Amino acid sequence: MVLTTGAIATDPDDDIDHDNNGWRTSDGAAVTAAVSLASLAEPMEDGDGNANTNLTVDVGLTSFDLSISKSDSRDPAIAGQLLTYTVVVTNHSSAQATGVTATDKLPAGVSFVSAASSQGTVQEADGIVTASLGSLAAGATATVTIEVDVPSGQTAPLLNVATVAGNEPESNLDNNRAEEPTTVRGLFDLEVVKTDSVDPVTAGEALTYTIVVRNHGPSDAQDVVMIDDLPDEVTFVSAQTTQGTLTEADGRVRAQLGYLAAGQSETVTILVTVGLDVVDEIENVTIVDGNPVQVDPSLPGTVIKESNLENNIDDELTLVEPALSSISGYVYVDLNNDGQRGPSEPPIGGVEIQLSGTDVVGNTVSRVDVTDNEGFYRFSDLLPGHYSVKEVQPAGFRDGIDTPGMVAGGTGLLQYTVHDDLFAGIGLAGGVDAVEFNFGELMHRVSKRDYLASTPDLD
Repeated sequence: MVLTTGAIATDPDDDIDHDNNGWRTSDGAAVTAAVSLASLAEPMEDGDGNANTNLTVDVGLTSFDLSISKSDSRDPAIAGQLLTYTVVVTNHSSAQATGVTATDKLPAGVSFVSAASSQGTVQEADGIVTASLGSLAAGATATVTIEVDVPSGQTAPLLNVATVAGNEPESNLDNNRAEEPTTVRGLFDLEVVKTDSVDPVTAGEALTYTIVVRNHGPSDAQDVVMIDDLPDEVTFVSAQTTQGTLTEADGRVRAQLGYLAAGQSETVTILVTVGLDVVDEIENVTIVDGNPVQVDPSLPGTVIKESNLENNIDDELTLVEPALSSISGYVYVDLNNDGQRGPSEPPIGGVEIQLSGTDVVGNTVSRVDVTDNEGFYRFSDLLPGHYSVKEVQPAGFRDGIDTPGMVAGGTGLLQYTVHDDLFAGIGLAGGVDAVEFNFGELMHRVSKRDYLASTPDLD
């Protein structure tokens, strides 16, 4: 058996057989072994010049020890963002280590992005990063940096495992494996954007609100809820959503959108009818919220929460153009004095009709119209409000029966009071045509004396 050991230590005891039972290398990590030699085979370099006095020799065997350590940044990691692992390999031996390889098994679910090493080469396949570092001098270190993308829906902690090995046998394998746990937090950014159509809208007509809820991430959001408080001036008709469920109660539309992945958007559409009496702007307010979630109560870091609340509310102003109304009627000769205008009863033209009142905005309204040849009058373009219509009694006629009218088409009721030549307090809603507010007149009676007085003297 031939052993190559380098320089042999001198015999410290001169002529004492079997006294050299081993010695430590300079770094204190390796222990030599004592080997017995055959008679007359002792080296002469041990200091005593006798080949048969000390039949042992110390054979120095170098011991190798590689270690691996790793760290993560950041921790807690954010779901949907990058996570960096730093792996450090150290050669604690007094001699060079060869064929050093670091292997990193990435956590399940993460996506490999990149890797780099301070020496050698590095590659990734099927979630395993292999760094072929080559030779590592005594006391030297090599660093491997790995970037991964944490899934946007990740909630459970991550565990990364790395190992190191070389060509030479090692005296200590306990430090050849390192684990790095990483807590994961969710951080999402919900935004709500609302539009209306049509704008401006006419009172009494349909109005559609389109609401888009978007998750800007980087993490997925859970239990997303959209709430839309409709204006008092509208009436709910229907609603639909591209995801989740919808309810409406007392003018509040609630959409349970549920889970929104990073980058995902969903749309809620609400159809309403604007009140007939609305004459100004209406405001609609929508909010969106994703409830913070404690994924694992035993791990305080595992929380999913909102990062930006400034875009969680949106309001939409809609200009409402008033639905204009009118009041109309006739002045006629009521031949049979029954208060009903018949087709053969003659109209009275040139009669002054006066309108007065207050509209819904608070404006005082005062207008005058004169009946045409058909005895017809009309006050158009009236805002909702309360009005009175008065007839100036025409000369040559006696006051007859004044008949209040109705809503055109016979739908709806009107409030009013009737006096001589006056319809007072007509409650006019938006988009209403109040018709047949008629003033009946009677022919003037002619006495015999008046008739004779009007007859010329023929003598």
